[in-house]
Amino acid sequence: KLFNVDSFTPDSVSFTFFHTGAASGSFDLTASEIVSDAVWSVDAASQTATLTMKLRQPGRFYGYNAEYDSSGRLVVTLGRRIRSLQGAVIVVDPGHGGNDSGASGLGGRVRESDINFAEAVALKSQLEKRGATVYLTRYGDVHFSIPEKRANVYRYKPDLYISVHSNSAESKEVSDTSVYYYKPMSYPLANAIYESMVSAYTGNIYRSEPDKAARVRRGCKYNPFAVTRLEECPSVLIELGFVSNDDECIRLCDPAVRETLASAIADGIVNYIS
Repeated sequence: KLFNVDSFTPDSVSFTFFHTGAASGSFDLTASEIVSDAVWSVDAASQTATLTMKLRQPGRFYGYNAEYDSSGRLVVTLGRRIRSLQGAVIVVDPGHGGNDSGASGLGGRVRESDINFAEAVALKSQLEKRGATVYLTRYGDVHFSIPEKRANVYRYKPDLYISVHSNSAESKEVSDTSVYYYKPMSYPLANAIYESMVSAYTGNIYRSEPDKAARVRRGCKYNPFAVTRLEECPSVLIELGFVSNDDECIRLCDPAVRETLASAIADGIVNYIS
């Protein structure tokens, strides 16, 4: 949490195979939008072989999936670049649920898990209107473990993963919004969503309350949350606001505010894509 990575500019990505004494083979990458060349290098002394893939554009990398097929071959699939929401596959994760209700607000009358789910449903609708295929990690008040949530990544093979949460603090005065990422490739997505949400708060939700609008920026932050450590695709965790702040909690329960934030998140994703 003491560090922040806000750029991703390598010109290659490498995969190292241990306990490997030899590796060979050529690659036809003419159809790949992501990599232009791939070469093997072998270190006989350490028994490692490294496959280095040169990126067509520095910093343009969208994750990978590695799994064994039915023949026992290891297949590495690189994430694709999406050029519009039309046809994009997105997993939206409403944080908490079931016996894990998360934080609470308004004296325990409001559960974070309910706010997260309602916002995730609104976001799903917004994204689907723009042509995306969207899957939720839960479709009701149920709890899924991190491995169960990750199973959705293997099942749906998404282009993006968005986890929706609401924040909490000991002081009722703390407020505002933030977006978290861990993998450097996820920073552009996190920052685009964050800036769009800040604009929604300052230009709409807090338009007539300049003192609150001035405190909206909590930041686009680097944090190793489990759901931000995906290798398969850019993934972020959104903190909509603070349920521990009575005023903000009431707003997060307002369907109109939820729609405003859902539209802002969708706009941020569009800005990231473009």
